[in-house]
Amino acid sequence: MPVNASSPVVNIESRKNRIYEKALILVVLIVTPTMAFAQGTVAFDNGLTGMVRGWTSPTDPTLTNVPVGGGFVELIAAATGTALAGNVRGYSSLSGFFAANRGWVAVATTAINVIPGIFNGGTVTMPNIAPGASAEYFMIGWTGSSTRWDAAVASGAFVGASAIVTTATGNPLTTPPETPVSLSSTFQGMTFPGCLGYDGSYHANASFPLSANVVPKLPADSPVSP
Repeated sequence: MPVNASSPVVNIESRKNRIYEKALILVVLIVTPTMAFAQGTVAFDNGLTGMVRGWTSPTDPTLTNVPVGGGFVELIAAATGTALAGNVRGYSSLSGFFAANRGWVAVATTAINVIPGIFNGGTVTMPNIAPGASAEYFMIGWTGSSTRWDAAVASGAFVGASAIVTTATGNPLTTPPETPVSLSSTFQGMTFPGCLGYDGSYHANASFPLSANVVPKLPADSPVSP
């Protein structure tokens, strides 16, 4: 006997199909934003081959490891191939640097907190970097208790910027999620040469000669080569 459209069997199958369709739509609505906003992950740390060091004093360029609690580093990153106009120390503020270098963003800041010269800021996500994609990054750093670059420069702290390097990132969407890529495998270290202010002068000893690692005096917001 044929089953007509009003049969209970047809109605049950129809309801099952509608439930399946709604469940599929719900899964898409949940997964799509997750994929869209997922970002590559890294371990914000360094190792013995990438120590953070600074001058012993404004008049003594002997390098020593920055002590635990004696300074901070900040991670700055962009997608591979993003243009960069000069060294961050050649701008009158960190916001001025970012305004002139679209695509480069501040990712995270951490203190020297493991042993002298070594930091571990945990796992961080790299903004605008697709899961598992490569990113370019460098770090800026300073001595003292200020938690922000601008405040550190204004206070006369020792400041510095590292070389730009490329890193892979972890993919948090795989099953299981990939392990964040440690920056200790690519970070080459950083030194804080003297007490350089945004105007290019030394706060503690303005007559001390500039080293090859220190940018000369420049007008506000003028970029310089790294």
